Amino acid sequence: MFNINLKENKIFLIPVVILFLILLASLTVLRPKISDIFKARRELNSNRRQLTILTEKLSTLEGLAGVELNEKVDDVLRVLPIEKDVAKNLFVLKRLALDSGLVFSGMNLSEVGEISTGAAKPKLVGGAILPSLAFDVLVIGTQDKIKNFLVNLKSVSPLMKVVQLSTTQRKENVPESTVLIESFYLPLPKTIGKLVVPITPISREEENVLVKISEFKIFKDEEEFYFATGIKGNPFSF
Repeated sequence: MFNINLKENKIFLIPVVILFLILLASLTVLRPKISDIFKARRELNSNRRQLTILTEKLSTLEGLAGVELNEKVDDVLRVLPIEKDVAKNLFVLKRLALDSGLVFSGMNLSEVGEISTGAAKPKLVGGAILPSLAFDVLVIGTQDKIKNFLVNLKSVSPLMKVVQLSTTQRKENVPESTVLIESFYLPLPKTIGKLVVPITPISREEENVLVKISEFKIFKDEEEFYFATGIKGNPFSF
């Protein structure tokens, strides 16, 4: 066995102990600093990646035609508004009925109390993809005029769908039809997308959809409607 004589090796042990204490103190002081350095490097690398993504997004956006993009956005918002708009639906349906040669008899809401734009939370019923507002429209006219009304409804903004149609005969031998219609809307997203998610270019299928909705019929505003037809008063009264 080795026999270490501390008295004889004291001159060597003291420097070793001092060096050990210095190293221990250095590690105690430098360890947090080293951790901060690695953390800063990770953040720097993350910021560099985000900057690269932002640069790519900016390049993509700069490649878009601003005027054309705004027109496409306006077309989409006209066909699929961001909120329920009962007055707009009523106005459009009245105009559509008038153009089809029908008499607009009235409209009954099936969601009374939920027609507010901001307070009502969108609800998806069944397998629906978009939130909608349902109502019954009462129109008077012949079957041919009803058919024309239904066909034109497919290509008018805002986006609406016929759910059900029922017809009864009035005393004057003129059919009165009740049309159950859903009008669709879609609130704006709460966020504009995560930073790390790149911008997805508009696909060919989406371009085709944009072309179709740009051809949807847009009726004149209410004041022009009054001037053109001579109708006085408020056409939105139930």
